[in-house]
Amino acid sequence: MRFSWIILLSVLLVVRASAQTDDLVPCAERPHALDQPWTQPGLACLEEVFNDATFGVLAFAVLTVSDDGTLYAADPTTGNLYKFSDTDGDLLPDMPEILVGGLPRPTGLTFYDGAVYIAAQNSVFRYQNSVLETLIDTLPTQFGYWNGGIAVHDGRLYIGATDSTIPCDAGDRSECGAVLSYTLDGTDRQVVQNGLAQPYDLVFVDNTFWLTDTARDSIVNDTNLNFSLQPDSTPLGIAHYNHDAIPSLTGKLLITLNGSFDSVNLTGYQLLSFDPLTHAIIALMPFAGDERYNNLQMNLRGSGFFPQRPLDVAVSPEGWVYISITDGRILALRPN
Repeated sequence: MRFSWIILLSVLLVVRASAQTDDLVPCAERPHALDQPWTQPGLACLEEVFNDATFGVLAFAVLTVSDDGTLYAADPTTGNLYKFSDTDGDLLPDMPEILVGGLPRPTGLTFYDGAVYIAAQNSVFRYQNSVLETLIDTLPTQFGYWNGGIAVHDGRLYIGATDSTIPCDAGDRSECGAVLSYTLDGTDRQVVQNGLAQPYDLVFVDNTFWLTDTARDSIVNDTNLNFSLQPDSTPLGIAHYNHDAIPSLTGKLLITLNGSFDSVNLTGYQLLSFDPLTHAIIALMPFAGDERYNNLQMNLRGSGFFPQRPLDVAVSPEGWVYISITDGRILALRPN
């Protein structure tokens, strides 16, 4: 009987996603459609989800989406956990509500089995049915370095954890720059990968996890395959696009590059796709298909993210892509 209910729930979610996609009007008729940052032609419709700088620079630094399509975000500076609602009927979330405040520097969110799991400094919390529960309060931390993302796979939690040694290649520091795993109740701590510099966000593709190593400007998987990105590009968020609503993204990893901080030339400030099979990397936003402008020029002319910075990326059950940006802004890519 339980198996039958699982099948029924899966069918309902597929039907819901299909119905919501069918309800979308052409991009030119959508009230919040955007033409910048430039996107790959024919990719999807770019739309404004929310834009209010009064919420703060890192208001929506981390994102996750629930099984019913609800968007959640967290702010590591205020410690707020937000839930978004759609109040105008355009199928996009537009009203953030604070569920919890004062969390200790939340930097990772994931939704699993009716609950939001939150990685926050040295702790992991579970928020479910309006109750916040502390699962772990012993993650390794060090002043000036933030722990990273969180994922659930095969009944276990996986967290990117860092401390003061960057890179971590001297001495026996097994949990410096490591991916740690726990059961869902926060017990049975295991080190599943180490030797990383600053593991930030992570996501599973089948049984392999991929992560952004922010300090080394690279993408890494759990077999230690390492793909270097442009120096000072600062990769942060990563998500797996396991849908067909936007066919060119199916099977790809989506990665946000927060951008350079102390370089004369701008690097990063992009949304990338990465193919875990072929390892091909494509710049999705901003995109210069005719090669008139490079990434620096697009950003400086206002056709990119600059002076704002991409923060995180998440994928909804409908196959819509949410991208959070500094200064309280969220964008969406939906079928055109």
